Amino acid sequence: MIKLMKVFMFFSIILYFILSIATFKASATTKTSVCISCHLEVTPNIVKDWQIS
Repeated sequence: MIKLMKVFMFFSIILYFILSIATFKASATTKTSVCISCHLEVTPNIVKDWQIS
């Protein structure tokens, strides 16, 4: 029974970290796209240079 609880805790922790990373990446992607859209309006040539690089 103790071994089963340890295995369950191990997988719970792994799942927590995987979901945390996925959530962080999703929020970073959203913030990035907002910044890029603004910069496309304000400094389009700089964004084009960045996209090429």
